[in-house]
Amino acid sequence: MKIGGREESPWGAFELCWYAAWSLVLAILYYRFSSDSWLGPYPWAGAVLIVYLVNVAVALDGQDTFAKGARFLAPTIFLYLFYSQAGGSVAELQARISFGHFVLVLLAAVGAAIVTQHKSAPRTANSLPAPSEDRDPQPRPVATRTSSDPFKRIIGQPHVLLPLREIAEMVRAGIRVGKRNAPHAVLLFLGPTGVGKTEAARALTEAIFGTPDALIRFDMGQFTDAHQANRFYGPPPGYVGSDKGGQLTQAVLKRPHAVVLLDEVEKADPQIWDAFLPVFDEGYVVDGSFNKKVDMTNTVIVLTSNLLSSQPYINTLAPVELKEALEATGAFRPELIGRINEILVFNALDATAIREILKQRLDAALWSLSEQGISITVDELEIQSLVQQVQEAKFGVRQIDDVVRGFLRRAIAQHRGEA
Repeated sequence: MKIGGREESPWGAFELCWYAAWSLVLAILYYRFSSDSWLGPYPWAGAVLIVYLVNVAVALDGQDTFAKGARFLAPTIFLYLFYSQAGGSVAELQARISFGHFVLVLLAAVGAAIVTQHKSAPRTANSLPAPSEDRDPQPRPVATRTSSDPFKRIIGQPHVLLPLREIAEMVRAGIRVGKRNAPHAVLLFLGPTGVGKTEAARALTEAIFGTPDALIRFDMGQFTDAHQANRFYGPPPGYVGSDKGGQLTQAVLKRPHAVVLLDEVEKADPQIWDAFLPVFDEGYVVDGSFNKKVDMTNTVIVLTSNLLSSQPYINTLAPVELKEALEATGAFRPELIGRINEILVFNALDATAIREILKQRLDAALWSLSEQGISITVDELEIQSLVQQVQEAKFGVRQIDDVVRGFLRRAIAQHRGEA
């Protein structure tokens, strides 16, 4: 049976009746051999003794010290008072005891049973206190390590694999360095477009939380002025869209354990970072529509930028030198740069990396076509030509999909023409 959202066993009531029955037998035997009738000349004293014995039996079966003590002491105190008033004589006790006294002893016993049952009841999900509005009171355990390594999908950037794996390990272990109210980590991925920064964030998400669905991604090029910045955190009441809240805040409310990816952060309006600073210091952001604090302490924040990608030897700079170079660009406030935990520099993809990625995309597409009965053969010269097209476009991985798509359209058209 289910009571108050908690499963209750019927054996509790059965055991109480069982204790009562045995206590009654003991009381009957006691008075049978100490007087001339079954309950003797003291029926109410016998009733008091039955209640007392029931509570003693239940107390011995209690789950904790409080239950045992309360169920044992409550009726014992009353019996002590009665016996002390009676001078220790059962005859005087029967002369003094009344139905009212018996009711008091019974109520004391029942009250002790109810209180101790509530006190010693196991805590369930429904009996736990409700979480506060602002914080997640108990950090949710993150997903365990998956059998496959998601970082293997990052091609051409071997130097970022070890830091990303270490970050994932620390987040999974719940290790925080610095402020406990801050997000797990604030990372900045620097590098030209199409070199795998977004894929690295997706792999990091999968490594930490076990699913790529825990990635919350925003193209910060969509928030280039103050009006658009309001949509990010939630426009004030009375403005268009205030009933929906902020895009960031509502996404984090729905999935508080996530990687928040902010792509091309240098394009965002500076007002966004003014409101974002409390995230790094106190671990929350305020939804402007509902004036509600949104907890971000269980997130990993990843910023990506194309800044400094054209500068030579950027990957040889020390972390402090990288931050100084970023500050010199004027794209970020010093307060924001100072709160970045780690900066990872992604290099432009060379011909070998482009070739490997292209072959992966091409193989997946050709396999899908073969299932539809379309067989296309690609020779080495064609692959080399596709790699050269990607390099000339200078858009990295993003251009690979366009090149592969164009090649397949021409190949399918030729296949149908020959058919």
